[in-house]
Amino acid sequence: MLSTDLYPQVVAKLEEGSVAGSIYQRPVSQGRMAFRMLYEFLGEAACPPANVTLAPLLVMRGNLNCFQWDDPRINLT
Repeated sequence: MLSTDLYPQVVAKLEEGSVAGSIYQRPVSQGRMAFRMLYEFLGEAACPPANVTLAPLLVMRGNLNCFQWDDPRINLT
């Protein structure tokens, strides 16, 4: 089974193995990017590109520790 994002319940299921992976959409990075582009548009009159992409990441039990501090809502301790 696959899921999306890293909620505490999903993290527990990843650790126990009932969820194989989660597609992490990087909400913190999305917010930072949007705020930076808004600042550049309003403060520096820089037009943003027509398309902006931020690749999602696949999180599995083996790389879960790489994501534990990326989102402040998740506390694995």
